[in-house]
Amino acid sequence: DANSGIVVGDPISSKLGIMKTTNAGATWSTSTTVPAVATGEKIVAGAVYANATGIWCGTTNDRVLYSTNQGANWGTGTLSIGAGQILSVAFQDDKIGVALYRTGGAGSAVKIASSTTGGSTWTLDVFNPSTLEIQAVKVTSPGKYCLMIGSNGEVYATEDAGKTWQPVLSRSAGNVTVADARQSSRNTVLFGGDKFSVLQ
Repeated sequence: DANSGIVVGDPISSKLGIMKTTNAGATWSTSTTVPAVATGEKIVAGAVYANATGIWCGTTNDRVLYSTNQGANWGTGTLSIGAGQILSVAFQDDKIGVALYRTGGAGSAVKIASSTTGGSTWTLDVFNPSTLEIQAVKVTSPGKYCLMIGSNGEVYATEDAGKTWQPVLSRSAGNVTVADARQSSRNTVLFGGDKFSVLQ
């Protein structure tokens, strides 16, 4: 809404850096209910997603830290991907979401994990984006479904927690390194890379 907001940063004193506002940014307060983090654990750049009531943060320790009540309470879920890394997370509502993760080091396969419990539990390898002949770089959601964005601007949507994906935009839209989706009077996907593009 117009008054509520949350900012997320790397941990301070073993606590996730979280601040909240309820008055459109006039004042901010720290959250006292955030989960403790391990030594060296950080938020992965690009692996933070928020909707009207929830926020999800992927960490360098294969965890997703989440709140489904605007940061009042927090929980954790683990992907158990070993040497892999969470790249991106997105939720279509407070229960159903997907994560894009790398199975190993740089250059290793990228796959989709899914959660139907708001982020507390995860199922790995529900889909392999390479079967669509794309290099997935981001998952996001405008609500009601999740989107997967390819490095050339391809857009695919899932309505079954990542098990199947249908094309929204299968033609190349240029080199894409970041993307986001927002729901308004018209659902909008924003692309960033060599150029800035908008899909409505």
